[in-house]
Amino acid sequence: MSANYFDVAGVRAIRGRGFEAADSRTVGASPVAVISHRYWTSRLGSDENVVGRSLTIDDHVFTIIGVSAPGFTGVEAGRATDVWLPAMMMGPCVTDPGCQVYRLMGRLQRGVSESAAAADLTRILTSHLEQRAQVLGIAREAERRRFTSQRIVLASGMGGDTSQVADTRTPLTVLMGLVVIILLITCTNVGSLLLARAVARRREMAVRMSIGAPPGRLIRQLLTESLLVALAGGVTGLLLATWASQALVRLLAQAGAIWCWSSISIGTC
Repeated sequence: MSANYFDVAGVRAIRGRGFEAADSRTVGASPVAVISHRYWTSRLGSDENVVGRSLTIDDHVFTIIGVSAPGFTGVEAGRATDVWLPAMMMGPCVTDPGCQVYRLMGRLQRGVSESAAAADLTRILTSHLEQRAQVLGIAREAERRRFTSQRIVLASGMGGDTSQVADTRTPLTVLMGLVVIILLITCTNVGSLLLARAVARRREMAVRMSIGAPPGRLIRQLLTESLLVALAGGVTGLLLATWASQALVRLLAQAGAIWCWSSISIGTC
């Protein structure tokens, strides 16, 4: 991660510190790590002296400099991160223009609109692409214009990665349509069963009325029974929906990371 990752996410360390600018200046010069609160409690026993301890990752030793706030496990839905490392520890890939390994996120400054921020970022991108075009030797005007005409599009962090949203919108829409159809069929079946049950209880209701039960009381009894059935079905449905939604997020995250964080804007080209 870059040095201002935790500042942009609005997360503070409860032990030690997060990354600083010095951690992102020299390739391979800052073997430090920030760990999640969950990792600190579940794997390190909430060690009060955790800052300064070492972690070995891929045969490289990193020094723990901080513990993130409770509940924060990164900005990728369905993927919980336990250890964060400075971007400069990725090695030569950091300075290689052809190595595309980054995702960008930012927080809009107060008073700045998304369109103004996108225009500013597009201007910076255009300047960068013009320099790249010179380095790559793109001389033909049409090809050069096509290469440098890319734009920055900002998307709300609540919407997730725009490419992922575009890829999953159609199948999820079809899935929701099937769910609605199944729900209507289920409601029709339940209604038919309740109607058949009411017909079977006609004699019972006649006996109750013959011994003095008022119609209002019988109606309240039937409504109470129906409400209990609906409540039981609703609770069961919510439990199943919670489990299924978490499983779906994990499945989509494995297929291609769903990237989102509330109130953060994601820049995609």
